[in-house]
Amino acid sequence: MAWDYTALIILPQGVLALVRLLVCRVLAWFIVLCVPGLLITSNVVWAFNEERLYVYSINRFNVSDRIGVPEKELNRISREVIAYWRSDQDQLDITLFGRPAYSLREITHMQDVKHLVGLIYKMQWLFGLALGVSVVLSILLEKTNRLVSFGNALIKGGLATGGLVLAVSLIGIIAFPWLFTLFHRISFSNDFWLLDPRKHLLVQMFPQGFWFEATLFLGLASALEGVALAGSGWALSRAG
Repeated sequence: MAWDYTALIILPQGVLALVRLLVCRVLAWFIVLCVPGLLITSNVVWAFNEERLYVYSINRFNVSDRIGVPEKELNRISREVIAYWRSDQDQLDITLFGRPAYSLREITHMQDVKHLVGLIYKMQWLFGLALGVSVVLSILLEKTNRLVSFGNALIKGGLATGGLVLAVSLIGIIAFPWLFTLFHRISFSNDFWLLDPRKHLLVQMFPQGFWFEATLFLGLASALEGVALAGSGWALSRAG
């Protein structure tokens, strides 16, 4: 009796095709999840290192006139704060008129913020790495309709970004003090973030109004980037 080996060949090929399909689907959803993470963390990193935002707060809220500190000095302090995020320095050491610009409470809070910024840097790197690996593997494993699959993933990732940041922005518009407090209670294990605007320079330079406007700005920027990415994905899927 002759054996039919065709089934033994077809079965592994079918299993491999199924596994490849499942892996491609997982990678597609990985791309969808990584896109918002990368866009949002990248925008936050940009904001912490963008001197123009610091200058905007100083001018927008008339800080120099309110507290009697020359604008030139406030801009210098802003530059030193930005340098602090990028340095290995543990404690913020900035002087104003020959004295420490910030109190011990403010310095301790800035240490906590720096640790948070460092975590965001790492998240940005991980999201970028995961996204890059997922894209490469998808291209290698997807045998047909590569552009369509990749384009659809970008559409979903872009829309997910837009939906997420618009939801947070809407909450911020409706109840920003609550959102501001919730963020700090989740992010920090102490209450050093509770500062007095009558005597603490940090909150004088960056009042809650600044954080409200910065949140809306970053939300709008991330949403527009998400829409642009979704549009690029649509173009790729049409080209495929």
